[in-house]
Amino acid sequence: MVKTLESIADEVGAQTLGAVAFAYLFHKYHRVFPVVGGRKVEHILSNVEAIDTRLTPEHITRIETVKEWQPGMPHTIIGDGTKNNILVDINAHVDRLPPRGIVAPRGVRSE
Repeated sequence: MVKTLESIADEVGAQTLGAVAFAYLFHKYHRVFPVVGGRKVEHILSNVEAIDTRLTPEHITRIETVKEWQPGMPHTIIGDGTKNNILVDINAHVDRLPPRGIVAPRGVRSE
């Protein structure tokens, strides 16, 4: 994963891997808002840099193909995570939203 993020950071001119990682979240998920923070000033600056970091659909695909995504607990405690298991259904309502393409940050067009 690190090699992929380093390669993409070089291509887009990002100074840090964190900027590429946050840019991925900004571009990919329209209902997710990353919590910005850090222990050092450099961490905050990396988060801010992500706002101006633009990724192409090819960059997104490269990041996503490094390792297969696993939904994790509680979705895989019983079953493979492709549908809600009985424990989730008893305790919560979980919407399964269809995946969307790249969502560019406001005022930016995705390529």
